[in-house]
Amino acid sequence: MKLRLKPKKDRGLRSLLEDAIKQGLLVDAGFKRWIEHQKAFRRIHYTETASAQSLVATLLDVAPSMRNAVAHGNRILHDEGFLHLDIVCDAIDQIFPEQK
Repeated sequence: MKLRLKPKKDRGLRSLLEDAIKQGLLVDAGFKRWIEHQKAFRRIHYTETASAQSLVATLLDVAPSMRNAVAHGNRILHDEGFLHLDIVCDAIDQIFPEQK
């Protein structure tokens, strides 16, 4: 895998995610599991409303605190923890695509 972002010393996750978004490495369409989850949610709850904010914008806001909760521990278990892992997995796949 070729590194597509150039991390600099003392840069946090938010700064690296901002670069990935600016470079077009992270886009909403790349989060297939999230899209499927949203479709299933709308089917179950009979709603057509979609979030006004894009997933990458939301990720930029919440990923650093999610990362800190995992890295430093947190007593709270969320019932959608698997979805968080799926989102992170999709983000990694977008930033580090499989070499062909």
